[in-house]
Amino acid sequence: MCTKYYSKLYKDTKKEAIWELWSNVNNWTKWHTGLDYCKLEGEFKTGHYLTLKHKGVGIVRLFLEEVKKEESFTAYSNFFGAKIHYTRSVEEKSEGLLITYTMSITGPLKFWWYLIMKNKLVNCMPHDVDKLVEVANKQNH
Repeated sequence: MCTKYYSKLYKDTKKEAIWELWSNVNNWTKWHTGLDYCKLEGEFKTGHYLTLKHKGVGIVRLFLEEVKKEESFTAYSNFFGAKIHYTRSVEEKSEGLLITYTMSITGPLKFWWYLIMKNKLVNCMPHDVDKLVEVANKQNH
């Protein structure tokens, strides 16, 4: 398995605001600048799908493997020779709200897919999390 994660603590950010943005999949382009579009098929619940198009990568269909309201969600997509899991979580700490993004790749071609995804997904995690928080804080003020 090849795993990369990014965590950052934010003061004055509410987990409900983050969750509202995450669960409103059709509007992910408001805070995820690497997407051309995103569409939820059904509800933001375990067992449903979403389709998104990353700029310069193509269309990806994700299966919502586990959704824990206002805590975390994990989705995965199948690629030739690999499966990529994406987990997003929020945790309230005494110092603020901890947001963590994780990407794990399994399968015989995991390192090849990691090299492909590194610039498009892994390296943009800090920017994406900051933009998510910026939009969440603007909507709540």
